[in-house]
Amino acid sequence: MSNGAPDVSSEPRAVPPRKPAKPPRIGTAKEHPASANERSAVRASGTIAASAPPLDNYAAFLGRLDAAAGRLTPRRDALTTALGAAELLHHQNHAGLELWGQRLSRIKSWTSTPATGRRGLTAP
Repeated sequence: MSNGAPDVSSEPRAVPPRKPAKPPRIGTAKEHPASANERSAVRASGTIAASAPPLDNYAAFLGRLDAAAGRLTPRRDALTTALGAAELLHHQNHAGLELWGQRLSRIKSWTSTPATGRRGLTAP
């Protein structure tokens, strides 16, 4: 109703949607964004901000690289074993296909010429 009185009708009223929660900002709550005149990692005085991580830690990088290589080695070994089995099966299948072709050509040569006087053994 437009006069400000409460609506007593039996129809349900639409509830306005709630505002979504604010998404988290990038970085931690302790970090303060740099002003437009300052660089993000290096302040105007030339010192590195206390909250910035070290830019180059070669020892930690090598440690992570060794750990990743250690996790990948068992996978590589399993794939090498599976590849060997697949190659063996492929070669056996190819050899069987060649033998089947030889048998087929031998049977065709035998049935193309009359081996006996019977009519059933000749090819059409």
